[in-house]
Amino acid sequence: ESGITITKLSKRGIIEFTFQGQADVLQVHIFSVDDYTGEPIEGEEMKPQWFATDAIPYKEMWPDDIYWIPLFLAGKTFTGAFLFGPGDVVLEKQLQETVL
Repeated sequence: ESGITITKLSKRGIIEFTFQGQADVLQVHIFSVDDYTGEPIEGEEMKPQWFATDAIPYKEMWPDDIYWIPLFLAGKTFTGAFLFGPGDVVLEKQLQETVL
């Protein structure tokens, strides 16, 4: 789907997402790709783009990304939980560095 084959990856985080008024919990496991073959391609689920770290378009992304992506980019491992309210506003957040 992405045009690449991952040859080495590292687990970096686990985040649980809940939405106010809904019982479902979405548990997302976050990995960094340390090595791959192939070339990224655009597909139904993604449009690969590269950004400088000081130009990441957080305003165009989910509002939780601004909290955990800096930890990811700093090479940290972490766990967390976010509760979203109407309009996908972050109502509560928990985020901590941890060993996975």
